[in-house]
Amino acid sequence: MGSVVLFLVNSIIYTVVAAFGGWLAKKFKKFP
Repeated sequence: MGSVVLFLVNSIIYTVVAAFGGWLAKKFKKFP
């Protein structure tokens, strides 16, 4: 059961980090 929870938490963290990384790339890269 704990492994399932850990998997869900890792998936959520990965999604948040990926979204935040994409936002940072848009914010700092001024290329069209």
